[in-house]
Amino acid sequence: SRAAACSTSNFAVSAQDCSPQGLGAYTGETSPDMLTALGIKYTVVGHSERRSIQGESDSLIASKCKYAQEQGLTVIGCIGELLEERQAEKTMEVCQRQLSAYAKEMKSWDQFVLAYEPVWAIGTCKAVRFTDLLLTIYYQGMTATPD
Repeated sequence: SRAAACSTSNFAVSAQDCSPQGLGAYTGETSPDMLTALGIKYTVVGHSERRSIQGESDSLIASKCKYAQEQGLTVIGCIGELLEERQAEKTMEVCQRQLSAYAKEMKSWDQFVLAYEPVWAIGTCKAVRFTDLLLTIYYQGMTATPD
């Protein structure tokens, strides 16, 4: 497959999302089992659009992370705050809540890539200050530990 061919080069293919369950009658869902069968090694979960448009909760996203890792995928887990949350100075609270949900369910930090994706910066031409990014990552690293 093309995914397998990419895995032997400097590129890797990632799914944009996956379901929290295995194979079965889940119309429209892509299971981690399907992804690994295609040679895909990564999946994104927790993207802001899935949270806002699809209404995905922290616990559902954490379940996706858990099952994907159990099937051998590395998860690219998104965290990030809305503009209103940023303006209310709740960035750390929101990011901590989201990362804690991952930490409760995940199998291994070795199969996890943190993606800080502040919703307010997407398509707005507003840039994330490097100091904001470092502060968020430092805070997350100091406060979240897998069980």
